[in-house]
Amino acid sequence: MHTERVLADVLYYAVYVEYLRLQDKESDEAKRFSMACYNMECSDQSISKSYDYAIERGELLYTSGMGEAFCSIDNEKYWRMVNDNPTTEEKALFLAWIALKSIIGNKPYIKTNNALWLSRMDGSSTIKSRPYKKKTIYSEEIEKYNSLYRCRRLRALLFDYYHVSFFSDGVRGFYFSLTLGMEELIRAVKQRPKTDAIGKFNEAKKKALEALNHDCNHDFNHDFNHDCNLK
Repeated sequence: MHTERVLADVLYYAVYVEYLRLQDKESDEAKRFSMACYNMECSDQSISKSYDYAIERGELLYTSGMGEAFCSIDNEKYWRMVNDNPTTEEKALFLAWIALKSIIGNKPYIKTNNALWLSRMDGSSTIKSRPYKKKTIYSEEIEKYNSLYRCRRLRALLFDYYHVSFFSDGVRGFYFSLTLGMEELIRAVKQRPKTDAIGKFNEAKKKALEALNHDCNHDFNHDFNHDCNLK
């Protein structure tokens, strides 16, 4: 299942970051890897027995930037997800949280939509579209959340469990923040510089007309001078 793959990647990333941090303390790579696994409390996990793949996967997540979403994950929450047989809803919440972290990056808040959010939950970096001759867009694990009601419920649970703030200003999509409180997020959204869509449209139209008039005048003057020279 996708949840298990994400949980494994979180651990690969965490161990690799710790592996890099220990470079000055231990030159032997195998020993350093064991130390990293011990520090990340996973010496008894399968990752500790797969040195080559763990380093390869961790390096890929680290260098590609994909692992940034795994930063600051609480150890207690992580190991509870791994060891305590979480419910389907708890797994979905974890994926939803990781997906939001991957979307927002280091920004204090950002606007997104359900399509991108669910696509990230399903392991895609871009918005997924319905495959040809298929009735569903996402994997079975994620498709069940592909409704306005289910997405709203996920957001409510994320607010309660992961302290994620959400706000929708009545247009498509929603704003969210991992660091701002609800009031702070709403204030930031309400006070952000407004884009004058009509003004931008009129300015673009004005420039287009000026360019067109310039081209027409140039063509007219060229033709007029050409005709005069013929005479």
